[in-house]
Amino acid sequence: MNLFSSQMATAMLLDTLVWPLLAMATVFGVRRLAPRQDMTRRAFDTWGELAVAAGFVAASVSIQRLFPLPPVQAVDWLPVFAASGWAVFFAAGTWDSTVRIASRGLVVLAATGILLAPLLAQAGPVRGLAMLLSVAALWFGTWCYVIRNRWATATGGVPLLATAAGHAVVATLGGSLLLGQLSGALAASLGGWLVLDRFASKRRTVRIPDEIAPLILGSLMLIGYQYSETPLSALLFLVAALAADMPLRALRRRGMLSVVPTPVLAAIAALPPVVLAIWLASDALRSAASPY
Repeated sequence: MNLFSSQMATAMLLDTLVWPLLAMATVFGVRRLAPRQDMTRRAFDTWGELAVAAGFVAASVSIQRLFPLPPVQAVDWLPVFAASGWAVFFAAGTWDSTVRIASRGLVVLAATGILLAPLLAQAGPVRGLAMLLSVAALWFGTWCYVIRNRWATATGGVPLLATAAGHAVVATLGGSLLLGQLSGALAASLGGWLVLDRFASKRRTVRIPDEIAPLILGSLMLIGYQYSETPLSALLFLVAALAADMPLRALRRRGMLSVVPTPVLAAIAALPPVVLAIWLASDALRSAASPY
């Protein structure tokens, strides 16, 4: 490996893993130093979402260096989504579940419209509206499943982590190293929080923050599909990986699974669709490179 390749690999490692983990760990450390009376459920969620958002924003700043204001490209909006999304969810957390769900829907609709703006401008009003609503509905429905899944605590939200890591590989194979790095940074932030919270709190069950991550991951997937070469089939398998613990729930209900699913079982269940997504992306890459 020559010097240039070594420096490039080091820079990618710092951007994708080190800086997001440091930013996430900093927020985690501040949370641990906060007064104990603030450690309510809402405070836990707030710190977790803030840690993931901070890790992703740190990676975005490190990878892209400069951000035009206002954003020019679709990817320029991602740090804005992370920061503003956290603010919206923090404010909505004081209200009932209906307000929280409505705020999530509005955020999805706004993010979809912003990311698809160049395509919507070229489409007619009817076609553009149909595209906007169909994409937003799929995104919103998947997001609600991830959050409302009552097994999220037992499984630690590991399917979300596995999907983010899988998308890092799929996006890179699809021709976008930038999207791959950003997805890897999101996975690093989620995994880092899971590990730190598990060993620092010494609780039996932990949960990955699941408000900001679906917003960021959904944005990365949408950008990869519309503006890169990410195969739709690979993305659908990644979406299926988000529901990887559904078979575990069915087995548990039928009495065929005696133990409560753990993060390890959830990771094993999420592995097949993630591997299939990577295989489909690599197969599409081979087909595109083949002259025949």
